[in-house]
Amino acid sequence: MNYQQPELQQRLAAEYVLGTLHGQARVRFEALMVEQPALRRLVMAWEQRLAPLSSQIKAQPVPATVWPKVRQRLGFEPMPAPKTGLTFWHKWLWSGSVFASVFAGMLIWKNLIYQAPVIPSFKDVAVLSSDKAEPVWIVRITDDGQQLKLSSLDLPNVPTDRDLELWAIADSAPESLGVMRVVNGQVELIFSAKQKQRFDQGKVLAISLEPKGGSPTGSPTGAVLFTGKLKI
Repeated sequence: MNYQQPELQQRLAAEYVLGTLHGQARVRFEALMVEQPALRRLVMAWEQRLAPLSSQIKAQPVPATVWPKVRQRLGFEPMPAPKTGLTFWHKWLWSGSVFASVFAGMLIWKNLIYQAPVIPSFKDVAVLSSDKAEPVWIVRITDDGQQLKLSSLDLPNVPTDRDLELWAIADSAPESLGVMRVVNGQVELIFSAKQKQRFDQGKVLAISLEPKGGSPTGSPTGAVLFTGKLKI
């Protein structure tokens, strides 16, 4: 098997992340990842791509038999009559069970009252690659188009006196989408109305190396390090 074929590498990386690559095939692929950084970047790209899907899993309804039992143990409904002739130890175990049930009920009510914050849903719109065609940035945007997130697969070294700046390119000159503040390999950009319009009209994204604070001219002044087509 020729493991240098790009299509095969993509398929194996995707199956590895999904967990459908089993047995010796998985062992061989893990050995290849140790030797080939490009394979590790592909795996990271698929992990970044598939991770948001977990937030879209719908909650499963609680079986109808559960809530009556919870209500009974919380005292909202009468408990079934206990059998006669309980020993001291039976009564002790019963009281402990009631206490545990009340505690569990308190946790349930707390979870019902304090709901987790809604996590915005992102979709992939671009992969930005280096001049050697190596994928480096995964670009995602929220459904409302207001927030952009970039995730680095291989964080570039940026001098302390320089910044990365993101550009949208349509049929005219590049237009800035903002200076990239990289935190733990992640960049988040909140668009203004003008930036959103630039993004919506763009066909290609590019990242250039600029002076601290961004380009002083409104156009790229440094080397263009990464580019990629928008897929919207």
